[in-house]
This record gives sequence, structure tokens and C-alpha cells, in this order.
Amino acid sequence: NYAKKFNSYNYNPNDPNSLSAQIVRGIQLDRNGELWVGLAGGGLNKFDRSRKKVTHYLNNPNIPGSIASNDVWAINEDSRGTLWIGTYGGGLDKFNWETETFTHFKFNPNDINSISDDFIRDIYEDSKGRLWIATDFGGLNLFDRDTESFYRIQHDPDNPNSLPVNTLRAVAEDRDGNLWIGTFGGGLSKLVLNPEEKKKVHNEVFNTDGNVFKNYQHDPTKVNSLSNNSIQSIYIDKNGIIWLGTFGGGLN
Repeated sequence: NYAKKFNSYNYNPNDPNSLSAQIVRGIQLDRNGELWVGLAGGGLNKFDRSRKKVTHYLNNPNIPGSIASNDVWAINEDSRGTLWIGTYGGGLDKFNWETETFTHFKFNPNDINSISDDFIRDIYEDSKGRLWIATDFGGLNLFDRDTESFYRIQHDPDNPNSLPVNTLRAVAEDRDGNLWIGTFGGGLSKLVLNPEEKKKVHNEVFNTDGNVFKNYQHDPTKVNSLSNNSIQSIYIDKNGIIWLGTFGGGLN
């Protein structure tokens, strides 16, 4: 049995210990049991559930180590214990636990190894310990944390086996090691790895040769095709079934 009861935690401008905004975009429970909350316009909040204490991390343009943007849409604590923050407009941030400051990774048009877009939608670590960043306008990024460089995977209009669009929403990995990408307007995309890539146990280096995307899109002539080409969320259950939340087409 469970208590059929909801406790609400809201923004209260007169309470410094409340959430710093009312729209929640991302939630992550860290290994210490503390809850991190990403907010639209409210930055990042750390919620100590035992003490009911909230710590606010807000952008301050006069402090370089403050969070890059107050719009936080994605949070991920990786297997190394690093907390990554995806902001909407400020790029990717890395949190320093000791100093409680942030290192910024932003798009640089003059650096091909920078992140492809500053509007982050999802952060996902796969079974090999590789960190994938889905962006709103710049496609998919594979981030090598050792060299702090990004490898961009984007739509190529001349290649039908590339990503269908660069507007991404969600990333998930199946039990065979394939990566599934939910796009906005381009349907569902499966990154089919080459045999050598599948053999790897744990490796940040990604060999692009032989990897292709298999794309699934809505077809009005087929009743069992994808119901909508905009995928907002992906969940893969213990039986390997892939569940898709769409923007206008219900659940697939």
C-alpha cells in the first residue's frame, strides 16, 4: 500500500527556502539522496528532503562560476559521480562539488570540437560510460570527458541513413547497445552500431565508420506506424519494450 497523497513544493517569493520558480523541467536524485531540480527561469535547486532545505544556484553575470543560465532542462549524475546540467541557451555545465561552482561548455562557431548547440534537451550516459547530449537545434553530441571535446552527429540532407532532423528531445539505450533518439518532427531514430563498436566494453572513443541511423516515421497508410513524428520521451522497460511519449499522438 502507498499513501494516496501528494505533497506540493512551490515557488514562494517570500520564502527563501522555497523553489526558485514554478515550472520544473528536470529532476535527478544523486548518490547522496539529494534531489536536484531544474527550473525554467529559476536555475538549479538542490532539495534536501530530510531537512526540507532548498539551495538555489542562479546565474549571476558578474560571477563566472555561477550556472550558465537560469533555464535548466536536463540533469544527469554520471557513473563517475559528476553532475551535468543541461541549460536552455547556456550550453552544458559541469558542477564542482567542492566549490559549488560550474564549468561551462558552450557552442563556439570557430571550434568544431565544441558542443553543437547551447540549447540542451537531454543528457544520457550509456552502458559503456559514454555521455550523449541531445540538443534542440544542433543534433546529437558525444562528449569525451577526458579531452573535454565534443563529436557532433547531425542531419545530412544527402544521406538517408543520417539523423532525420537536428531537433532532438530524448535519448535511451536498449539492452543490445543500440541508441534510440526521439526527435521533434523527424520521428524515432535508432543508431545501429557497427560490429566492432558493439564489442567495446567501456570506451569513450567512438568509431563512426559503419554506424547508420534507421528512422521510423508516421505513415498515414500504415495503421501500425508511429502515430506522431514528435517524440518527447523514451522509456525502455525490463522486457526491452520501448515506450514513446509523443507530442500529439499519445503513447506508442
